Amino acid sequence: MKKIEIKEADIDNVLEVHQYVLEMDNLHPPKSFFTNRIDGLESLITIAYFENNPVGYMISYDKSEGLERNIYCWLAGVDYRTRRKGVLTSLMQYHQEWAKERGYTKIQIKTRNDKRAMLSYLVKNDWNFTKVEEANPIKNSSIYLEKDLEK
Repeated sequence: MKKIEIKEADIDNVLEVHQYVLEMDNLHPPKSFFTNRIDGLESLITIAYFENNPVGYMISYDKSEGLERNIYCWLAGVDYRTRRKGVLTSLMQYHQEWAKERGYTKIQIKTRNDKRAMLSYLVKNDWNFTKVEEANPIKNSSIYLEKDLEK
């Protein structure tokens, strides 16, 4: 089995990988698309390397409400050429450990009904459904999930 290495990174590194994540609506967003979302917030940006090549990324940021410390997994993507090798799992584990170390109690995520591989992954890994925002067509509905980090 090949080793996956996770490194903290910046948006420029994300842009290198993002173009190979086919599920994204915009494969070539400007840097400001990313920086505007996380500017001024505690955040974590990571890149996954497989065989020393950047193949995935994840961006999470603080989304605490009142006394509840929540981290929001905003974007995650894996190069379509390296799927099913544990890249997403490695990224998720890194973000969850990072969040726990900083006192976050929940990690939250939103995906769409048509992202079946992501939904399947989240269900298999103990994420709980919290809300559905219906859309027309139904495949575009947003599904919100969270995972307790205190276990």
